[in-house]
Amino acid sequence: MSATLQDVQKIPYALSELDADGNPSVDPGDSVAMTLDAQSPGTVVPDATIDPTKLSSTMTAAECLQTGFIVATGIGTINWTATYTHTDGTTPPVPVTGSIPVSVGPPATGSVTFGTPVSQ
Repeated sequence: MSATLQDVQKIPYALSELDADGNPSVDPGDSVAMTLDAQSPGTVVPDATIDPTKLSSTMTAAECLQTGFIVATGIGTINWTATYTHTDGTTPPVPVTGSIPVSVGPPATGSVTFGTPVSQ
């Protein structure tokens, strides 16, 4: 999925785990952490519990490991990584990475600067 944000926006996310055929493959003890590079102009806000409003139309809450928002906090590129962990010793998927460009938001106000008065 490709996304672009303005610096006044946030974007929801839902993280799942898929097998080689693209089928959900979430087992008890599986977890995931969404992180951003230190220089990324954003922050991750994970939900305390799975938020069903953030799931795709083909995903159920039982197939989801984490939902949340990525919130833009400046202008630049947000580089994110989803790192999976399995507590049962099985091999988790390799980390998934991506980036989201962040541009300036819509103008909120105009600005006028006056110079020093001079004689007519």
